[in-house]
Amino acid sequence: MTAHETPPPRTVLIVQRRLTHYRVKLFELLHDYLQRHNVKLLLSTGEASPSERLKNDSGTLPWAIPLTTRYWLGERVCWQPFARAIGTMQPELVVIPQENRLIYNLIALFVQRPKRVAFWGHGANLQSTRPQGFKERFKRWTSCRVDWWFGYTEVSRRHVMSLGFPPERITVLNNAIDTGELLKQLAAIDERSMQDFQQQYGLRPGRTALYIGSLYPDKRIDLLLEAATLIHETVPDFHLLIAGDGPERGWLLTEIAARPWIHWLGLSMGRDKALALKCSSLILNPGMVGLSILDSFVSGVPIIATTSVGHSPEIAYLKPGLNGLIAPSDARGYADAVISLLARPERLAQMAAAARASADEFSLEAMVEHFGQGILECLELAPLHRKGHATARGRLASPIPHREL
Repeated sequence: MTAHETPPPRTVLIVQRRLTHYRVKLFELLHDYLQRHNVKLLLSTGEASPSERLKNDSGTLPWAIPLTTRYWLGERVCWQPFARAIGTMQPELVVIPQENRLIYNLIALFVQRPKRVAFWGHGANLQSTRPQGFKERFKRWTSCRVDWWFGYTEVSRRHVMSLGFPPERITVLNNAIDTGELLKQLAAIDERSMQDFQQQYGLRPGRTALYIGSLYPDKRIDLLLEAATLIHETVPDFHLLIAGDGPERGWLLTEIAARPWIHWLGLSMGRDKALALKCSSLILNPGMVGLSILDSFVSGVPIIATTSVGHSPEIAYLKPGLNGLIAPSDARGYADAVISLLARPERLAQMAAAARASADEFSLEAMVEHFGQGILECLELAPLHRKGHATARGRLASPIPHREL
C-alpha cells in the first residue's frame, strides 16, 4: 500500500437482541459517521420475544444481519449465536447488550472471544426488586470482563465505575431518540389541525394530559387510571389521552369503556404523536420513565413521574420542579400534584419553557457523536482481557483460551 492509498476499513459489529423502531435512525447515522472514519459498521439483530411482539414497536434495516433467536424458560433465556451471522468477517470490536438472559454473551466473553468486546447497557437492572440477588451479582461480575463500556447515561457511568471498571474506558452516550424529526413534526401542526383534534375528542386547552408509551405492568397503567379518575372528580373537564400499545391493551379498553373522557389513540407515531403532544399540557407517566422524557423536552410538555425506584437511567435528565415533576407514587398523591399544576397555569408555563430548554442538551446527533467517538477510541487501545487482567475488587479474571470469532 502506497502513502496515498486508503487502508482497508476496520470492522465493528453491534449486536442487538431486537431492533426497535426508535433505534433505526441511530444506526443509520452511526453507520455514516463511522464510514467517514474508515470503519465499517455491521449490525446483527434478532427477533422480539413473544411478549415484546405485542408492543408493535419493531423496526427494520435492510443491511442488518438477521440473528437466529430462541427463547426458553418463559423468555428468561435467549440464544442468539451471532458468530454464525457474520461468517468469515473478523470484527475488531463487538458491542453486545448486557442482558443476563443472552447466554451467547458468555461464549463471546469466555470461549470465542473477539479481539475487543464492549457492553452497551445500564450496568444494572434498575427495575430489579432484588439488587443483591444472584442475577444482579452475576451482572456486576460480568461488567468488568469487557474492554469498553457504552453507558446509557451518567447514572450508568457512576455505577460501572463503582465496580472498579476504568473510567477512561467508559463512554456516556446520553441515550436519545430522533428528537429533530419530532421537532419538525410539531412545527408542522397548525391551529386548524389542533382545533379539529380537540373537537373530535372534546378536549379543552389546559385540561388535557397524555400518556405515551407501551402498555405493560412496569408502566403502572393501573395507577394512571386510578389517579386520572381522582383528577377528573376535581377537574370535571379533564381529559386523558393514551397513546401506546402492548399486552395490557385489552384490560385498558375494558377499564376505560365507562370513562368517555379517557381516549385510547393506539400506537401513535410521526404526525399523530406530534398532534397528541401539541394538544396536551402534561405528560403523565406514573410508572417506569425512560426515553419518553425526551418527548416531553422537545414538545415542551412537562412530564409528571413518580418516586418509583424502577426508572431507566434517562430519569437523570429530569430536574424536579424545573423541567418536570416527581410526584408521590400513590394515586391520591399523584392526582393532587397534577391538580395543583393544572390550577397554576403560570407555573405550568414556566415548567414547559424549562422542558424545551432541556431538549438542547440531548439529541440523537449528539448520541451518535458520543457512540462513534467511543468506538474510535476503543479501537486505538489495547484490549483489557486478551490474557486476563485485574478486575474489580482486586480479583483476577481467569485466563481464557482466545479464539477469534
